[in-house]
Amino acid sequence: METLIDFNKVSDEKNETINIEIKPQSALSIVGKDYGRYYRNIICPTNNMIFGMLENILGIRIDTNVRSAIKKSIKKSNKVKSFNGNKAFFPVIDEFIDGLEIENIKDYIIFDDLFSSLNNRNDKPHFTGARNVDISYAHKERRDYSKDENDPKLNIPKNVLTEILEKYPEFYTGTSVRELIETKDSYKVSFKTSKYFKDFLLKIFDDKPKVAYIGNSDGVVNVYLN
Repeated sequence: METLIDFNKVSDEKNETINIEIKPQSALSIVGKDYGRYYRNIICPTNNMIFGMLENILGIRIDTNVRSAIKKSIKKSNKVKSFNGNKAFFPVIDEFIDGLEIENIKDYIIFDDLFSSLNNRNDKPHFTGARNVDISYAHKERRDYSKDENDPKLNIPKNVLTEILEKYPEFYTGTSVRELIETKDSYKVSFKTSKYFKDFLLKIFDDKPKVAYIGNSDGVVNVYLN
């Protein structure tokens, strides 16, 4: 059941202070926007990650098109034109929050691990990472055929290369390296909000910690409202 929240209250005066503690229960993968086959961590979650975590806890699960409509309506009513509807994720509860501050963890270790990633490609990257391929092309042939078909040193007609690539699945599972953070510290988050939104949070938390995630869905955290 989705949480009902009154977006007409976003303009209420924000003079209440909220303090939240986020205590990781597993290794976290908090990936920034720039990554390739190596998923490098950022140490501190972004504001949008905090907003997304809170929205999940509050049961606010809104379709992207609805989010866009809500944001545009709020900006229009407040005569602000800074909203960019092309963002990959735009939270809605940020309208209830001012001055979000995140106190970073201080004691942590970083390590690499492998994870499975779903891919939809039918080109040369298959040769370097596809898990379920035709074994007859797995060794020397794989190295040879992975060269650029336009390489003058490679005497393989393009139609032959295409035929070989067709033996590789278009949808496949590969492996990538993901950087993980393990810590016993907690992230401390504070912000200003209205009495309406504070009461909304208190009702949902009900003096109990909530289980959520930061980063990918394996990054389990306990969230305390202090």
